[in-house]
Amino acid sequence: SAVRVQEGLLDEPVGLEAASSAETVLVRCGSSSLLALGGAEGAPADEGGTAPLDELSLSLLESVLSDPALRGDLVSVEASLYSAASRASCLVGGWGDAASAPDFADGLQRLGVRGCGLLGPDYPSVLGRLAEMDTESVKLWLRSPLSSSPAVNSALSLSLSADGMPDGDCDPGDAGPDEDAVLATAAVVAAKAESARLIYLARSALLLAATSGSDDPDAAGECARTLLFATSLSWSLQSPSRSREGRTVAEAYASEARALFPPSLALPSHLADAFVSSAFQFLCDDESDADAGFGGLSYLLASPDHEPVVALRLLAPLVEYAPGDAGASAERRRLAAECLIRQASELARRRGGGGGETPRELWRIASGLLRDSPRRVAFLTDRLDAMESDADALSLCCGVVHDAVQEALSATDPDDEPSAPAAAGLWETALDVSLRGRMWDEALSAALSAPLRERRGEGLARLVLAVVDSGSVADLIGLGPVVADDVDLLSVASAVVEDAALGLSGDELLGRDHPNHWDFLYALRASRGEWREAARAMDLCGRALAKAAIAQSSEGRGRDGATKTRVMDDIALAAEACRHALGQVDDPDRRYLLHRGEVVLEGDAARRAFRAGVLRDYARDPHSPDSAGDIVSSSTVDTIAALAGAGYVDAAVSLALSESTRDGPRPGGTDELEDSLGYILCEHLVPLACPAREKEGEDGAPSPPAGRSRIVQLKDALAAARAAEGRRGPSVVPRAPTE
Repeated sequence: SAVRVQEGLLDEPVGLEAASSAETVLVRCGSSSLLALGGAEGAPADEGGTAPLDELSLSLLESVLSDPALRGDLVSVEASLYSAASRASCLVGGWGDAASAPDFADGLQRLGVRGCGLLGPDYPSVLGRLAEMDTESVKLWLRSPLSSSPAVNSALSLSLSADGMPDGDCDPGDAGPDEDAVLATAAVVAAKAESARLIYLARSALLLAATSGSDDPDAAGECARTLLFATSLSWSLQSPSRSREGRTVAEAYASEARALFPPSLALPSHLADAFVSSAFQFLCDDESDADAGFGGLSYLLASPDHEPVVALRLLAPLVEYAPGDAGASAERRRLAAECLIRQASELARRRGGGGGETPRELWRIASGLLRDSPRRVAFLTDRLDAMESDADALSLCCGVVHDAVQEALSATDPDDEPSAPAAAGLWETALDVSLRGRMWDEALSAALSAPLRERRGEGLARLVLAVVDSGSVADLIGLGPVVADDVDLLSVASAVVEDAALGLSGDELLGRDHPNHWDFLYALRASRGEWREAARAMDLCGRALAKAAIAQSSEGRGRDGATKTRVMDDIALAAEACRHALGQVDDPDRRYLLHRGEVVLEGDAARRAFRAGVLRDYARDPHSPDSAGDIVSSSTVDTIAALAGAGYVDAAVSLALSESTRDGPRPGGTDELEDSLGYILCEHLVPLACPAREKEGEDGAPSPPAGRSRIVQLKDALAAARAAEGRRGPSVVPRAPTE
């Protein structure tokens, strides 16, 4: 019971604010109401004799509301209207392409016919007056938000005591309205918009009922235009504002509009009248290119930058059901296209759409609205940045722009010399858009269709580099074989990629996110069976990687474990790919490479691949140097010593063996293998196997046996190692991979 008492207090008046001589705003704790204390002001003179029509329309609406069955049909019609208004379905659904009137028109017509049967005997005479009116008079009557009948204005609280919004920019920072005044103004604005919607609904029902036998498409289209606009406006006022978080559109308007008027005029009723006057004048104004959209409301309500969702809902019926054969003005179509693209961008950020709304579909409709505009292609191209948040949606929207470019190209005459520069620009745009959307086939067609030969070469180069940047080797190979102007595309691609690879800086080559052009060059050469060229690409890649790693190490960079491992992996892979490719050359006598006077034979490539693999494994050891540059810059002797010291004895011996095979015996009968074995045994294995025979050096560290010839030391070390192995069992030593 206590809760009910408190709920009842919410409906008690806490204040009255005079709005005008005839109206007062009643402010309650929970809501606000507009009290009509006298006749409505601002009613126009009944010059066209439309007052009886409005009175009959209101009677028709009252008859429908009083009948339960008709009231249920009205609910269905209004549900269809609000569904259309909430989604701008007259554009998204393509109603204008399917029929002259949307689905709700038939239901409203049947409702009006049945409701007229409940009217009194004056019904036929009033309809006769409607039949006598010309088309323009009917349109003016249907579009007016105010009735010429004082009784109708009073019943629906319709008034237009203001002249609309004043000129000038709105500065919300200067306004400091209290919260109660904002809520009261928003409530009055919403109430007046809903009253206007009701009079439009009643008029439309009467007009459709009167034309039910004539099947007048103009009447149906005009009713759809006015009624959808009024419904969209009423729905939008209750929607969340995009410009002011936490407020509805009506509250955002009220908060900002109060700054435009002096305090004596910043009253809820006056602001509501200004709103209605500004909003509904676009139903009455003629369509012209001078129409800048939404005039006084452009910065408060229907601007794509201010309230894009609301703007799209209000513009949709004005564009789709514009009167006359010319249709909507170019400016309104541009604004509607702008709003559609903003909506598509929002859907892309949410990665999904509702119902039939997808980013591509909205872009397609926006492109269709601009079909007659000479700036159609430029308009769409400039707004592709809005789709960057979703790569898939961006690609689909690029397809829409590409279609627009093709339509523009089809309208140009290739033999007309004055139009040649425009055609060349369109082909350039087609290439840009195709590359941005990763539509490689379309980009190839655009590059080959350029009017000038040099532009075709530049276009092919841009295409190849764009595919490389995308990281898709399969797409690059899939472009060929294509021959244009007696030039093989894959040959052009190979030359372009090689030039780009040679121009890479060290940081770009070692960068994690930067594509390795050498890999693409190897794939191109290998796909054509050009194995020597493929081996050369990997040889140059390995050399460039090692050079970049050494330079980075000298600057104190690249000393983290992840970078070291990744760089050593790339160097080892390049060396192994070079060895493999060189072995695929059909003629054994041609299995060699030349690099600045150096001859690299197949055996040399195999030894380099083995050494790179050994160093790759060594780089993973926690005791290895910090950077890849320090590892690859060490000499063979230092590398063998480092491997043996870290316990990679097998790898050290194998590396020494490969170097010995290459260099052959040295003067005096020794070679790299003997020296390495002697060093490894004396420095590492003998001290481990025979600790009792170690001698202490001056610094206390163990030193190898001295005073014996090398052969005696080797034999003694081998015997000691075997004896130690028999006592302890075989030791586990990391092994390096072998060929």
